[in-house]
Amino acid sequence: MLYLDIPKSSHIWPELLFEEAWNSYYQGDYNRSLGKLVSYKAPVFQSYFNPEVEVLTALSYLKLCLYGDAKKISDDFYKDYLADTRKLRKFILGAGKSYRKYYELVLRYEQFGRTQSALMVKLLDRLFKEEVFSDMKIRLLSATNELNKVRGKKNSRFKRFALLNISDSMQSHKQIMGSYIRSKLVSDYAQLYRSFEGMSYIKLEVLAQKKARLYSFEEKDRSRGDIKYIERNEKQYFWDFNGEFWADELGDYVFALKSEC
Repeated sequence: MLYLDIPKSSHIWPELLFEEAWNSYYQGDYNRSLGKLVSYKAPVFQSYFNPEVEVLTALSYLKLCLYGDAKKISDDFYKDYLADTRKLRKFILGAGKSYRKYYELVLRYEQFGRTQSALMVKLLDRLFKEEVFSDMKIRLLSATNELNKVRGKKNSRFKRFALLNISDSMQSHKQIMGSYIRSKLVSDYAQLYRSFEGMSYIKLEVLAQKKARLYSFEEKDRSRGDIKYIERNEKQYFWDFNGEFWADELGDYVFALKSEC
């Protein structure tokens, strides 16, 4: 498989891991999908943000008829993100297309470490790690240094002309940065909105299936994982996962859950 040719050090690997999880899901290999997704809980993915990871996790549990697990994922998602998503929406609506407000949002966070929510902290921390945004900051810093050098010169017509041009350039650059920040936050909000739609469907489906099971008076074996539910080769081992991660195994985990369907 071509996925295996991509080194885990690649900056696109986290996104490909999510694609792999969807691929396993569509093939009906829900245990492998869950194994891919659990990697995102490792500390190395702390700054990675993709709410659809939780949606796919809940869907995989749903396909295995593990309704309690699916409901817990959904409930935790609402608990973790609903209030902060509302704050994000309020900020976006309030700021409108005033790019300066977005630039000032980031500036305050950089200077004082304060912002409106834990979600915003996650989104801004991820923004700071992007090469495009880092390049914008370097360009603005370069212009600021140039402005300070010109200010140190003797007063002259050229100095006034240079200060005016550099200041205009810096304002334009801040506008561009603000526009970029806005586009990222709007995109993040849209992703969260879609994820809440997905979680709402899961909540309703879990309720419907639990109701159907209750009326059918089914009695099923509730045993959890077992090695017999997964296929493995001589280089793969069964491991009782307890929240620890091996760096070289990220992306290679496979659950061993028995379907209750």
